[in-house]
Amino acid sequence: AEKYYLKSGEPILCLNMYIRYSKWDRAVEFAKQHLQNETYKDLIAREAENIEKTGKLKEAEKLYLIAEEYDVAITMYKDNKQYDNMIRLVSKY
Repeated sequence: AEKYYLKSGEPILCLNMYIRYSKWDRAVEFAKQHLQNETYKDLIAREAENIEKTGKLKEAEKLYLIAEEYDVAITMYKDNKQYDNMIRLVSKY
């Protein structure tokens, strides 16, 4: 599918495909190769927000960290009163 998305000039749709199927490592690798840095970070951060709303905080954290949105990940845990996770990220980032 990736080959056809690229042939059709739709790399963002390909990135969304990887995100939709939780293929985070492949999504990041693909984005770094085919999208501008800020473009893919914005897309990843938006997807992290959507996942956060569903309550999947660990998954959202992973995406926030990929997008280098460390403060947002920390705030997410603070807002959800998960202070152990918040402290873990504060000490790391």
